[in-house]
Amino acid sequence: MDFSPKLKSPKTNLNGKKILKGLISVWSRIRMLLFFFLLISAVVAGWYIWQKGLYSSAWSEEKKQQYLEEQSKGVIFGEKDFNKALDDINSRKNYDVGQYQSVKDVFAAGR
Repeated sequence: MDFSPKLKSPKTNLNGKKILKGLISVWSRIRMLLFFFLLISAVVAGWYIWQKGLYSSAWSEEKKQQYLEEQSKGVIFGEKDFNKALDDINSRKNYDVGQYQSVKDVFAAGR
């Protein structure tokens, strides 16, 4: 008994090398076009986002008022913390001065 299917189709001469060569030739023709298309798309998208940010940014009156209130408060200066930091710096400086010991000059052999 023969269980192999009998297909009546035209025999095609497809092999891996021909397919690979075809794909490589198609790629070599479209690679620069694809690169420039992606480059131009990125530039246009960046330009659009930049323009939208520059010219379409509008604040509501509520948002403007909130911004002005925040700016009018100013910066709160923590004088206590600042003085503590200055004291720490001065104490470290004084500690380093007290720990200094002169080192023998090893390069002064001929003097």
